[in-house]
Amino acid sequence: GDALDRLSRDMNEVEKLDSAVKAADDWHTLPLPMVAGGDIQRMMLYYRHDRGAQDGADNDKPRITRFIFDMSLTRMGAVQLDGLHRPAAKDSKLDLIVRTHAALSPDMQQSMRRAYVRALEQAGHSGEMSFQNRPEQFVKVADSNQRIS
Repeated sequence: GDALDRLSRDMNEVEKLDSAVKAADDWHTLPLPMVAGGDIQRMMLYYRHDRGAQDGADNDKPRITRFIFDMSLTRMGAVQLDGLHRPAAKDSKLDLIVRTHAALSPDMQQSMRRAYVRALEQAGHSGEMSFQNRPEQFVKVADSNQRIS
């Protein structure tokens, strides 16, 4: 019951938060429920589209989308996935930066890169995965009283 109440409150705040965040740099925001350890937690999704593709006269040009997932995991702590999707007729590209406070081992990074590239290839896409592990590298989309890490 408590988890459902929290989820309902979070979803009711979406419109207010989205309006505030859109005003700053055209970011949209969406809190998403995530089940972790038997509890429902909130993961934040921020996204925006390339302005040049929207505002220019070339409306046929595909829109580039940047997105950021902010979440807190039980064992890893704060994690941020920062992606850039560039659609194309033949080979769309999806690059991803994984940010954590603690460095992932080189073996874990290599394993994650291989799995990521395989998954993209199976879907007919390409892309790269990189890693950052310093707190100052985390992207702050909303101001500090709106941001959830």
